[in-house]
Amino acid sequence: MQQNHSTPFMNWLQTLLFTSVLVGLGVVFVLAPKESVSEGEKRKLAQFPEFSWSAVGQGAFMKLIDDFVADNFVFRYTLSNVAVQIKQRRGWTQDDIQTFSDKSAHLSGSGTSKPPPRAAEAEAETSAKSASPSVVSQSAGELQGQTARKEHEPEGAVAPRAASAQSEVAPYQNIESVIVYKNRAVQLFGGSPQMAVPFTALMARYQQELPQTTLYFMAIPIGADYYLPSKVNKGVMREKLVIDQAVSLLPPQMRPVHAYAKLAQHSNEYVYFNTDHHWTGLGAYYAYTSFAEAAQFDPLPLSALTKKEIPNFLGTLYHRTLAPALKSNGDTVEYYKVPVQTSVKYFSSGSRQGQPTQLYAEYARGASAYGVFLGGDYPLMRITSDVKNGRKIAMIKDSYGNAFAPYLASHYEEVYVLDYRYFNGNIKTLMQQEGIQELLFAFNSYVFLSGYTVQRARGFLTNPATSIAHKSPASEAAQ
Repeated sequence: MQQNHSTPFMNWLQTLLFTSVLVGLGVVFVLAPKESVSEGEKRKLAQFPEFSWSAVGQGAFMKLIDDFVADNFVFRYTLSNVAVQIKQRRGWTQDDIQTFSDKSAHLSGSGTSKPPPRAAEAEAETSAKSASPSVVSQSAGELQGQTARKEHEPEGAVAPRAASAQSEVAPYQNIESVIVYKNRAVQLFGGSPQMAVPFTALMARYQQELPQTTLYFMAIPIGADYYLPSKVNKGVMREKLVIDQAVSLLPPQMRPVHAYAKLAQHSNEYVYFNTDHHWTGLGAYYAYTSFAEAAQFDPLPLSALTKKEIPNFLGTLYHRTLAPALKSNGDTVEYYKVPVQTSVKYFSSGSRQGQPTQLYAEYARGASAYGVFLGGDYPLMRITSDVKNGRKIAMIKDSYGNAFAPYLASHYEEVYVLDYRYFNGNIKTLMQQEGIQELLFAFNSYVFLSGYTVQRARGFLTNPATSIAHKSPASEAAQ
């Protein structure tokens, strides 16, 4: 039997090569610039921890070091994509239906009556833990909120986010189950009709506290009913059951906006993204026509709007699954500019002074392209139009509302956009001081079922009174 004997020289050479590779990678790791967020993964990356003897003693310091190295490993994202290409059969596949499930991806919630977290519910899950969004840096979150400002970005604008301020970063990584079917990603919906009771009870309280205000409720479907194959949902329209129950429990004076039925009529059109959890600009338009019915005005036809596009968009559900079928069926962010002149200001948390921004952040690109709508999520925005009809409305919304809000500027002299995750003021005070006559709740299905949403919206009735700085006609001249 022949034996292979390595020589001392070969042993030394192997050791030298191995050591050189390790040292070389270490040098590259140390010298390579570090990023604070992963745009592809829609989350913050671990940063080098501050040293403390207590953390060392508890073993936490080395764990944080491990996280830092893992998140900043050289060519990490490139290697991950290569691995996905090799494992194209990842997930369970049957009859062209591919299921991506992560049972360990539950976030700790604020109550027992809410469904497992999804991307469409991002606002409800981590807002309890996150700080106010930074107005310098975007809940499609502060993922894109921390990306560098573009040179051509207007002063004071928030950098676009594919998802929403800090609150949406973690939930995008905590989608429990996603179905990829016919090159489209669809989230599974797990809510039940009984879960609508707390929110509708709160709406009754709003009706009592604001008796002179016209109240609207728009339940925004995430699209599960429209696109899940019958083998998955067994023909049961779960979202419709939940939304119908919510509408049936609303106080009699509150006007429901039947967005679900309107979108169902157009579900064969481009009303939801293939790779992202949001609806498209066209989907938001059809919901706007449904709102027009409830608000009793004639909506603008599509022909009256200016359509623009941002190509090459891969959204949150692609980055959750990294499914090749989705990458080959990427999206275009379409937005429809309204034919009115507007002046827009945002108010950061705790500030009475507004900063100028734009209705459409047309510099948005890539994974941040959904940020074209309003430029991201702010605690409070005020849109002033040249309609000059004296009509004013406030909208309390999640990130779906970003694509919807611009349409309102064609029919209201002032539109106040409140993000329920970051607004900490008193809605009654705001409406009284600004002379707002109408209030719209615009939440996707998961958000209005969340106990955290109810908690936040209840606080808007009891928070300390706040106000925003009075505007002068000169400073608010339409742009």
